[in-house]
Amino acid sequence: MIQRRHIIIFGNSIIVGTVGASLRCASIYDITHLSLEQIDELEAMAPDVVIFDLDSPRPRAAFTLLDTLPGLKLIGISADSNVVKVWSGRLLRELSTKDLLGVIHSQPKKYVCRDI
Repeated sequence: MIQRRHIIIFGNSIIVGTVGASLRCASIYDITHLSLEQIDELEAMAPDVVIFDLDSPRPRAAFTLLDTLPGLKLIGISADSNVVKVWSGRLLRELSTKDLLGVIHSQPKKYVCRDI
């Protein structure tokens, strides 16, 4: 059985609203919309993913959760520049050099933008 993922859609821009509506169609996601005024509720919700508009103010509270929720993914989407940025709070301990190289090379190549 596939585990349901809790996704927070942060903000009310057209791009994140559209992404939220698309994700809502899949039964494996619990989608919650939060406005700027509700940002204090974010930690209590313990989301798996936070999606926000890169062209709006970044949700600082979400970035601080990277320390307390190691599996959290923050996904920023910019419709203007057609860019998606992903931050992850993975906590890795006692890595050998070989393990570190595995982490470095585990990035999906087809999604890496070389123009940054």
